[in-house]
Amino acid sequence: MKHSFSKLFFILSILALSTSQLFAQTAISGTIDGDSTVVWSSGTFLISGSTTISEDDTVLVEPGVSVEFVDGAQLYVRGALIANQATFTSNSSGASRESWNRITASTAQSYIHLRRSSIQFAKHAIEATAGTVVLDTVNITDSKYGLVLNSGTTTSIKESVISGNSYPIYLNSEATVTYSGTNDFTFNDAEAVYVSFSLVDQNWTLENPGIPYYLGSGLSIASGDTLTIASENIIKVHYGREILVNDGGTLLAEANLSEEIFFTSIRNDNIGGDTNADGTTTAPGNRDWYGIRIVGKTTNSLLKRVNVSFGGYIYSYSNDHRGGVTFQNSNSEVDSSSFFNNYYGIVVRNNSDAVVTN
Repeated sequence: MKHSFSKLFFILSILALSTSQLFAQTAISGTIDGDSTVVWSSGTFLISGSTTISEDDTVLVEPGVSVEFVDGAQLYVRGALIANQATFTSNSSGASRESWNRITASTAQSYIHLRRSSIQFAKHAIEATAGTVVLDTVNITDSKYGLVLNSGTTTSIKESVISGNSYPIYLNSEATVTYSGTNDFTFNDAEAVYVSFSLVDQNWTLENPGIPYYLGSGLSIASGDTLTIASENIIKVHYGREILVNDGGTLLAEANLSEEIFFTSIRNDNIGGDTNADGTTTAPGNRDWYGIRIVGKTTNSLLKRVNVSFGGYIYSYSNDHRGGVTFQNSNSEVDSSSFFNNYYGIVVRNNSDAVVTN
């Protein structure tokens, strides 16, 4: 039955492609399922309903093609979508953010590779819950979120512009993202990579996107897992939240020579700009966020050439003092680092053997 359907779909596809020569528009919906490669070669292809590229299929979108989506439509990529010099947009004359839904990579076999292409007016321009996304000289504009990424996904972004969105990148969990060349993530409502989750329960590296990471719920690093933060990153933490390294977890934040890694408040506009986009409405204070707290001696964390500001707290009822960095029964290390405008700079307590040097 599957093979008969595949043959029928193939014939319909050929008819649709032939029709496109006359009307310059081909309507697409349903499942592309023929264990083959389909080429969208000229004109406009209209995603008129939810459409799926199945696991063993590839859609090649050639230069000059416009892929247009009706309101709410979505393209699921379970196989491969490869496009060069193509446009993905709404078919509505009054299109705006969230006019259509998203392009979704949803299986381990999912592969999206866009080169010199553009996406606009989506809810989530690309959402990856699994698979691989490669963006090379891509423009993503006028969408709610540029990229929405989850753990188990690998995304590379090169020479691309993600602008005019709510957030350029939204992380639901520990996605692997690399950046190369000159990317532009400015002129979004919030110029930050938004980290929406709070528990790191696998090894994870934060590469430097050139804009801050915003920890909306703070972060807690689980036992047995390591969070590595690359040089020159800016980590901004929401008011009343902390970065907690649990006993057995590890935080490695070591900047290169002559560089720093910054940990600060979301209200601090002097480092990384006005990330919360409120102008001068709020100003940072020395207890905005609760700092970095490193607990236990099972594994050693290292903070080297970091700059920590506007952290710390005191729970007066429990005598719980917090600084920009707090060592709690810990033998981790801080080296060659700076502390500004914290409630306390460094707190060492509960039988800690922490090493503080330079």
